[in-house]
Amino acid sequence: MRLKRKANVPTAAVLTAKCGGTAMAALLALQGALRLNTAGAWLMFAAVTVCVIADGVLHVRFIPGGILFALGHVLYMVSFCLRGLPGWQSAVLFALLAAAAMAFIRAQSTKPQPFVVPYALVLCLMTAMAFSRGPLCFAGALLFAFSDSMLLWRMEGHPGEASDWIAMGSYYAGQYLLALSLLG
Repeated sequence: MRLKRKANVPTAAVLTAKCGGTAMAALLALQGALRLNTAGAWLMFAAVTVCVIADGVLHVRFIPGGILFALGHVLYMVSFCLRGLPGWQSAVLFALLAAAAMAFIRAQSTKPQPFVVPYALVLCLMTAMAFSRGPLCFAGALLFAFSDSMLLWRMEGHPGEASDWIAMGSYYAGQYLLALSLLG
């Protein structure tokens, strides 16, 4: 007699694949951290590593996984600052991104989940801070933020398999570009 596995419980293979994609980006960040050997580079490696862990935790427990991803975003931001403080352009970009995010959230939901607005602001801040770190870093942060935005959008009642693929594709691309920014 075969036991039925619950459909929503991820298998070891799924978790390995999900975490493995981000782990490859972590290896690139490790290469950059070893080459540069600066606090900012090592913190970028730590940020990607936290995201690898968050990938697995998110599939098992959503809230702890989300908290780990928020920590990853904060580590990225501190890494950006250690590599050079953002300029006024980042402040202007943050204001624009935050205004757009709040307008989008308001248009999509009359009562968003309590963590949606703070998390969206963290995404906007990380993206704006990456702007001063160069095009690879900015593109990576933008894709990472877009990916998380897709997940938040789904949580607010907009399901779709295509959005899953878009979210994951932009997530992995974002992590790779962030890691590559250490090597570029």
